[in-house]
Amino acid sequence: MATPLVLSARYSRRGARAPLGALYALLDEIQTILIATPTPEVRQAKIAFWETELAAATTGAARHPLARALPSGSVLAIATDALEAARTEAALTDTVPGDLLRMLLVKQCGQPLRRAASLEGASASPALDYAETVGTAYALTVRLQTLGLAARHRPWEIASLAAAASDQSPEQGGAYAAMAVLRDWAASAYEAARRLASTPSLLPRSTRVLAALGEQLLKELSEDIRVDPRRLLAGRILLPDPRMHWIALRALWGRRLRLRP
Repeated sequence: MATPLVLSARYSRRGARAPLGALYALLDEIQTILIATPTPEVRQAKIAFWETELAAATTGAARHPLARALPSGSVLAIATDALEAARTEAALTDTVPGDLLRMLLVKQCGQPLRRAASLEGASASPALDYAETVGTAYALTVRLQTLGLAARHRPWEIASLAAAASDQSPEQGGAYAAMAVLRDWAASAYEAARRLASTPSLLPRSTRVLAALGEQLLKELSEDIRVDPRRLLAGRILLPDPRMHWIALRALWGRRLRLRP
């Protein structure tokens, strides 16, 4: 099943689809490693593997098919930047300020998407700012989507996020406070992206699609938090493939950057 990040690459400009598809698939892999791997030693080993593969890709000696699919030059540089932030996060084992996690997510998804927007011809600052903001919003949404995995494998992350909640009460518990923090952070990031989207035709196609997919996913996750938060903690919640394709097409038609409720 295609994730929203990878799916957005399929709707990018034709010449950018192959490099963006490979790059976005690697960014998804990084997020999966950081969230679903239970021990820091294994997380670090997996991140180190990808660093080795990307270094080998510069000389055409990469072994993994995904590393071989990454075109040399700027795309490899973007992926390398994302791995640097992932290396820092992979080593975390204790409670840290919530803003540190948010900053690392910006470096893992927000900043790479900003640089990747140039592959679609974006050069104006508002378009690049839009891509970075959407990338950050997407990363926060994924974190909320996979909170159940974090609760099992990374309890310190839940505690870090819960500490950022200003209205946490004892009966809520850390996981519920963490949900609220991630939901609010993601919502504010999507709102910031909408303020930057005054000229949709100038925005990168891939990030327009990603914004629409991410906002819809956040809407559904927020509804689960309201109705039955235990469902979100039980595992990942995904949009069905046909529905994701429909949302992507609506975004490309340009009638609106996000669906109405």
